[in-house]
Amino acid sequence: MMTFKTPLAGLAFAAVAGGTAAANPDHDLGRNLFTDNAFMPCSACHALADAGAEGAVGPDLDVFAPTIDQVRVAVTSGIGIMPAFSEDLSEEEIEAISAYVAAATGSAVPQEGASDLAETPGGADAS
Repeated sequence: MMTFKTPLAGLAFAAVAGGTAAANPDHDLGRNLFTDNAFMPCSACHALADAGAEGAVGPDLDVFAPTIDQVRVAVTSGIGIMPAFSEDLSEEEIEAISAYVAAATGSAVPQEGASDLAETPGGADAS
């Protein structure tokens, strides 16, 4: 009976470890999309020191420090004058950008209710 526990435990560990690795978006892809997206790079409108971006149309992401969830919602659905990119970017690309921005600003932990983006830094109403 003991012979089954080790292989099953190993399989369970491999599944968990594999799932974790697969859930981590590619940060290089996120950075490249942020700076060089052929359609409209995020850096055209947003400042982000890690990317060398100095856009001034949208919020300075270093100051705003959005969470993964906030970036995902904004990129997917748009907010304020920012258009939605759900038809131009794949889910993988949106996840990569979201994870990259949150990691670059130190806000990589998803938070409940983070999709509420009604107020941006400086009190500007984004709706």
